[in-house]
Amino acid sequence: MGSKELYDIAIVGAGFSGMTAAIICGRKAKVLLLERQERPGHKILVTGNGKCNLTNTDQCPDHYRSTHPEHAMEILEKYGPDQMTAFLKERGILTRVRDGYVYPYSEQAASVRDLLEDSVKRQDHITIQTMCLAEHLTLQEGHFVLDTSRGRFLSKTVILAAGGLAAGEKFGCDGKGYQLACQAGHTLISPLPALTALRSGAPFLKKLDGVRCKGSVSLMVDDQKILEETGELQWTRYGLSGVAVFNVSRYGIIALEEGKKVRVLINFFPEKGKEELTALLCDMAKHNPQRSIGQLFQGILHKKIVPVILKEAHAEESIPAGKCTQIDRIAEILTSFELRINGYVGYEKAQVTRGGIPLSELTKHMESKKCPGLFFAGEMTDVDGSCGGYNLTWAFSSGMAAAEGALHNIGIEE
Repeated sequence: MGSKELYDIAIVGAGFSGMTAAIICGRKAKVLLLERQERPGHKILVTGNGKCNLTNTDQCPDHYRSTHPEHAMEILEKYGPDQMTAFLKERGILTRVRDGYVYPYSEQAASVRDLLEDSVKRQDHITIQTMCLAEHLTLQEGHFVLDTSRGRFLSKTVILAAGGLAAGEKFGCDGKGYQLACQAGHTLISPLPALTALRSGAPFLKKLDGVRCKGSVSLMVDDQKILEETGELQWTRYGLSGVAVFNVSRYGIIALEEGKKVRVLINFFPEKGKEELTALLCDMAKHNPQRSIGQLFQGILHKKIVPVILKEAHAEESIPAGKCTQIDRIAEILTSFELRINGYVGYEKAQVTRGGIPLSELTKHMESKKCPGLFFAGEMTDVDGSCGGYNLTWAFSSGMAAAEGALHNIGIEE
């Protein structure tokens, strides 16, 4: 198939960042949007557990991870949550804020995908090619040549928004965009899964499968504390999941790949110190001296967690609370329960990819320093965020920066 027509801007990948760039560029330029799936925005459907957590009012730099975070923050500060919600409102997507987390009013990720797709299709200057895999990128006679599964396309500029590896091939995430970038002379920070579950070989995990609780997780690498996160924990037969674990996972995965010792310390009572918790437990035992120590804890811990904690403290569940001499040890375990980590869940369950094209190789408009006229957006770049809408924020911000840069490249000011 293909086309000998020379487009102003070709965009590879029609995810959130690609569609954002297409909508902006399509106002004034002739745009070609290539997507390997049957429809654009397939991965949007699984964001925020299907509710689509779009962005977050808390834009602390600590929520973004990159080898060049200052570069990322410059772009995020220019195109932040206010610009994102205004852009979405223009597309008919109203938003609401809940504890800083920004969601569509519909709380349906499908409505976000559908309205963005409709906005793309309504613009006469945008041509969409779906089921189209971009396989090779070259620069010939002053313009880019994209060889795809549907033929050859020509363009003055190109925006690579093909995504990373997170979510796997069923969402079209196979890292093909990295190959295109390397064909243009770029280097690659080794991609790894991020925002995913961690694995452990602890024998008690099968007993805790499915248990959810609140707590804090401290990631320890070679006995050094790297990061602490507080939130929901979900125990599984193979390890530990939940938002707090997701947020520390990228550092644990890097350490595992480097052959380092990784463990997590779980505090079931992060709002209390060990001494305060000891005093509280002693007071409870004092007022319930005949109740077994196992029964005593059922009012403050999930019942499946209780025997695991007591076994670790070498305390019999049936012993009367008033006669238990291990309360200090129990409090210590409850505030620093150790779980050794020996692996992680891969890309098929990961929410985002760590690594990608280093920002040091890009300008503030996301343009390649190695191949002028080539721009990048979204997960292909070496930026990944915490849970809470931060990765979609980067998709939007980088998509806007790339669109503005691409328009400027062809002599059009947005």
